[in-house]
Formats: sequence, C-alpha cells, structure tokens
Amino acid sequence: PLDKNSINNDYYFSLNRVNYDIISYFTINPSNYLKYDMLDGFNAVIEPYAPMELYIVDESIINKQSYYQFSLCEVNDCYEGSYDPSSSSSTSVTIPCDPYTNYDFLINEYDSSTNSLVNSFVGSALCLYVRREIRTLTESDLQSAMDAMYSLWKYDEDDGKKLYGNDYLSADNLAELHYIQAAWRDADHAHEGLGFLSQHIKMTNYFEQSVQLVDKSFSLFYWDYTIETASGIDISDSPMFQSSTFGSISSPKEWLYSEHTILDAIIPDGRWKHLHSEINTKFSDLYSTYGYMRAPWSCNPSPYITRFTADFDTLPTCQYIYEGLQFDTLNSYITNVRLDPHGSAHLVPGGIFGCDALSPLLDKGIFTSTDNMYSFCHTWVIHLKEFYRNHHITPSTNCYVENNDYSDPKNFQCSYQCDESDEAKEAFIDALDNDLYTSSMKSDMSNDDFESIREFICSGDAHHMFAGDHLEAASAADPSFWPIHPAIERMLQAKYMSGGFTNSSWYKTATDLDYVCSFTECYDQDTGEYG
Repeated sequence: PLDKNSINNDYYFSLNRVNYDIISYFTINPSNYLKYDMLDGFNAVIEPYAPMELYIVDESIINKQSYYQFSLCEVNDCYEGSYDPSSSSSTSVTIPCDPYTNYDFLINEYDSSTNSLVNSFVGSALCLYVRREIRTLTESDLQSAMDAMYSLWKYDEDDGKKLYGNDYLSADNLAELHYIQAAWRDADHAHEGLGFLSQHIKMTNYFEQSVQLVDKSFSLFYWDYTIETASGIDISDSPMFQSSTFGSISSPKEWLYSEHTILDAIIPDGRWKHLHSEINTKFSDLYSTYGYMRAPWSCNPSPYITRFTADFDTLPTCQYIYEGLQFDTLNSYITNVRLDPHGSAHLVPGGIFGCDALSPLLDKGIFTSTDNMYSFCHTWVIHLKEFYRNHHITPSTNCYVENNDYSDPKNFQCSYQCDESDEAKEAFIDALDNDLYTSSMKSDMSNDDFESIREFICSGDAHHMFAGDHLEAASAADPSFWPIHPAIERMLQAKYMSGGFTNSSWYKTATDLDYVCSFTECYDQDTGEYG
C-alpha cells in the first residue's frame, strides 16, 4: 500500500458499498484511535461480491464539469466503474475478491465537454468483509442474509456438502460444537475460565464461513442490544425478533404453569417457525432427560426451540460495556466479559419456565412471599448446573410426556436422582445452606427446611423448572444466538484500539479460576498428550 502522506489530498477518493455510508476510517476527519492499523496506507475497502461505488471524501473538490472513471486492478484482473457529479449517477463494480487481497485503485478525471484527461489519482484498496449492526442493513441485504443463514438449517450436513462443498457445516453441527464444549460435568470449556471469548470467536467464524459458502457476499451482522436498553425498546419490538428475521418473540413475562404452556414459547412465525430441538444421537455420555440436545441438567420437555422471554432482567446496557472495557489485564477482561456485557443477551430471550412449581416450598414458609419465590427461581438454572457438576443430582435418562400432552406438568414424567446415603445427604444439605440460601428465604432457615428443599429437588417437582434454549449448553440451536457474539468481538476490538491491556499473559494454573485444570495437568509438553 501507498503511504497516505504521499497522496494528493485534493484528489482523495474512496469506495463505499452501494446504499451504505462510507466506512468511518475513510471520512475526511477519521478517528485517531478507533481505527484498524492494518488499513493504514489504504484508500478504500472492497467488500467481496458486493456492489462498490466511487466515493469522494471531500465534496468541495468535486468539479461538476468533469466525470470520473475508476479501476481496481489485481495484477491483470481489472474492474471499472464511473461517477458523474452532474447527474449524481454512478456505475458500480462487484468484485469476487478474497479477503486481504490488495488492489491498485486508479481514478481518472475527464472534462465532460472534451473528454480529455484532467487529472489522475493512484491509491490502493484492500478486500475485506465488513460486519454491520442489524439495523443498518438495507431490507434487501437483510433478507438475503437471513435466507443464506436459513440454508444451514434447511440442508443437513450431507446435502449441504453436495451443494456447497466439503467445508459446509450445518446448523445442527454448529450447535453440537457449542454443546460438546459446554455440557460436560467436569468443565464448561466454552464459558468459564478463559474459554469464553476465544471459543465463541472460533464458533462465530465457523458459522460465518459456512454461510459464505451459500452466499459469498454474506458477512454476519451483529446485534447491538444496548440500543434496546438505551432507547427503551421492548425485546418483542427488536429487529432481531420479527417474523422477517428470527421469528417473533413475546413481551417479557413470568412464565407460569397457571397461565401458560411450554408450547406458548415456540417460534411462532418466519423461516424458523416451529423449529424443533435436535435429538441427541451422537453423545451418549451426555444423553439425559428427554433426549434432546440440551444441557444434561435440563428437564425441558419441549420438542421445540423455546423462548421464555424474561421480565426479571434487562438486556446489557452501555454502562456494562463501559465497565467491561475498564479491565486492564487480558485474563480479567476475558473472565468478566461473558457476564454483564453479554450474559443477559441470552437470559432475556431464554428465560425460565415454571416458577410456580416452587409453591410447595412457599406453602411451608421457606419463601417469605410469592415475589421472593420468583426471585429465587430466576437464578435456579445456575444452581442446578452446580448441583449437577458437584454430583448432588443425576437427571433421569428415560423421561417422557404422557400422551404427548404438554398442557399439564403432571404429564412430564422425569426426575432428578440423588444419593440417599447419610453422607451424601449431609453434603447436599451443606451445599444448599452455603450456596443456595438467599434473602428470598426466611431468615431462620433450619436443617429441616433445607431437607425440604433437598426432597423437592430429589423427589418433588424441581424438574418442572427449566430454562429456554438461549440459556442452554446448546444455545446455538436458536438461530438468534449467532449475531450476539460479534458484538462482544467488536468490544474487544475497541479495547485494543484504545490502548489494549497492561498484561496480556494467559493463565497457566487453576489457582484463580474454577473449572479450569492446571496447565501442566491438562497438557504434557514433553509427550504432547492431553489428559
């Protein structure tokens, strides 16, 4: 690329994708720090397989007595377009380029009356995909992107590879990738320790590259959910959850058996209408409850992807993003970015169903009010995961719904199995006392009260409370999963652009991180073996 300092700024041009604003880096007054250093020396970005037109950065230099022709060349492969200021008409170019390919960028200015060459400008352009926020896409591009994404659900692995090549990954395959990292009893490799950011960037790239086999112009858009919180937009009005995108979603509410059935939470319309949950046929060690590709501790009996839109939390706010950017070390940043800046983007569309299943404990006075019972229930899935991982509970593996009737929880034949030895009972009650007790419970909880909770879990209706699929080990099965994490990648890029980290070293011991084995125990550098 050319040094920008050598360019005559009186004739400074760029490119923009047709119907979109110019990338801010190429405006007349770009930011000095919110920029990609790799673009230094380039005058434009070419988006692959997308129509690009000439952009004049400084409109004051436009001569309406002239017209402009431009060419973009890579060796002898050239593409030509034009721009006529007098009629504001242009001829765009669409280039089937590969990312990071350099192109010579030549602009010639001609006198309109004589067609004689007035001046020339020589620069360079770089081929790159550009991710945009869902609201900024044109309706045509948004629907094309949605169609391309839907192909991963439409075509299974075998059919997809026949159509699009051996690198094709189906939606089920990608959901399994997330599931196999998050569902194990010993560790959640996708979310805890330092796993969250790198694993989700990897999975996002797999998804995006697979969709690009369907539509080469596709770039995964991101969902800036802070716009909803800053503008007071109900999630049911979000562009993410419309019939034309990922299917409508209900306004947030408390999902109770007394008012709803689990089938009220299926995707009601759009491309993914009535999307089914995948059956777990591949991972026998993780087969559990009703046999669906869900967390082993989940007793959600619905055969469909479910969204129990939560009213007990909000989507992440701008303040959460700001606070997340204050972490100065790479380790502290990665371990915290999965929480406030990200977590409720899954919690709100996922939610919890069946909090009124706790009513027997309310009747015993363990909860001081119905609202406190609900408040406790809203964190239930977190505790359930820990009970499972600490071997206090083992879900049944032969659950079923009587007569396929989902209207009455009495038809949900499932349970959690508990070790009834005195030692195991005592350990579980200690865990309930130390980890489960909250201010939602009465202040003078006795050992008998905790035993009542244990019995509720082990032989009662605890299996009637479960999360929606966005809060699942296989959360990637919900198609609205995929635009969430590019927003977190964007946050990481902003952190690097604004100075980066004071310490970028990577943890090698488990001292400060639960569920992460010591590096020397995970991997033997001498033998190259994992264990």
